[in-house]
Amino acid sequence: ILQNRRVWKIFSDVQEVTTTNFWRRAVSEGLGSCILVSVTMGTAIVVQPYAYEENTNALLHRALGPAVCLAALYHVFQPISGAHFNPAITLGVLLSAACHLSVIQAVIYFIAQMVGSMFAGVIILWWFGSTAAVAESCTTLADGIHEGQAITIEAIFTFILVLSYLLWTEPTSRMRGGLAVASALALGHLVAVPFDGASFNPARTFGAAVIGGRWSHHFVYWFGPLFGSVMAAIVFNRVLIKVQH
Repeated sequence: ILQNRRVWKIFSDVQEVTTTNFWRRAVSEGLGSCILVSVTMGTAIVVQPYAYEENTNALLHRALGPAVCLAALYHVFQPISGAHFNPAITLGVLLSAACHLSVIQAVIYFIAQMVGSMFAGVIILWWFGSTAAVAESCTTLADGIHEGQAITIEAIFTFILVLSYLLWTEPTSRMRGGLAVASALALGHLVAVPFDGASFNPARTFGAAVIGGRWSHHFVYWFGPLFGSVMAAIVFNRVLIKVQH
């Protein structure tokens, strides 16, 4: 009986991804990812000439651009797809106790986010006119920062970001508008940009690297965020969801 239930679950998941409604959600993920990554990359290029140590306005600009964009996108896309725009958030949702995604659906979300991020890179290439400009938007480690430090930074702030998202979308939550998630993104940028460029989103790093051609330390921006996402899901499932209920 258990085996039959598993077979039916897999079959129903496959049926779900053939529906128009699901592909509407997947396209929303790709479009939202494209917009968010475009704004993040564009902001990074615009403020690149300024030294963050000497110009705090540049750092504030770098932090607020993606955060304000994310808050706006939540109002548009959250009712449609859940507004992940980030493989780390999709992984956290998949592992969470309140998960409404199957593995197949999560994989398609992941692919949509990657494709959206590559289109973002193409948009930035067209906007600024050279791959060298796109390369300036790639996340990379500052002088004196080693990979272990960068992984820790990415994991910590992705943990905060994903946990904020899970608490916001939890059915009994009173949080509204996704402002906590956008604030977590802004906080991460304010702290991490001078150290590792502040990704917290593998799609953001991937899209810039594909078009800009800068792949140095690339695994840092996958391992750190995905590890932070797993830790956020564990804390959400084992601690926070039990406290709330």
